Amino acid sequence: MPSSVCMKENDLTAPVRSCGILNGTFQTNVACLQALGFDLPCAQSGPVFKAVAGRTRRNSGLPNALCRPCSEVRPLVHAY
Repeated sequence: MPSSVCMKENDLTAPVRSCGILNGTFQTNVACLQALGFDLPCAQSGPVFKAVAGRTRRNSGLPNALCRPCSEVRPLVHAY
């Protein structure tokens, strides 16, 4: 998943949950996730997402709607 998906959606919980609730089949759920910006392998399963993307909100320092301990969130430093 490109980091742009995480940056575009401040909190992916609601959109991803909507895909699961609104779409009754695996194929329609995957299509919905792809419409959010996930590529096919990332849209198909969580473990593939973590292995392929290598990034999560926590290890990218991106804000999340869930409150996490500071030790679990990598600080994001911009050096322009």
